[in-house]
Amino acid sequence: MSFLLVVYAFILISLTMKRYRRPFSAFLVILCIFAATTALLLYGVAVFKTQGVWHVFGKDIIESTFVHLVAVLYLFNVISSVLIIRNYLEYRKVNR
Repeated sequence: MSFLLVVYAFILISLTMKRYRRPFSAFLVILCIFAATTALLLYGVAVFKTQGVWHVFGKDIIESTFVHLVAVLYLFNVISSVLIIRNYLEYRKVNR
């Protein structure tokens, strides 16, 4: 599970460092970031409705731990979105 979080962090960092030329591409990346976290949330809710524990890569995750993990992921999504928007605005200011 920790390996997947490292991969997710790497993806967020690489997406925030990229330059976006059009507002549509920046919006699409932000939408995909939040859609991935929302899909994880919905899948987790479905798992916890049928089972009390989610068994992921040899570790048991209880519902309260999962909720905190998803909240932290949403916080990282908001921070990444702010950085993506800031990078886009800086790109527009430089390349007018």
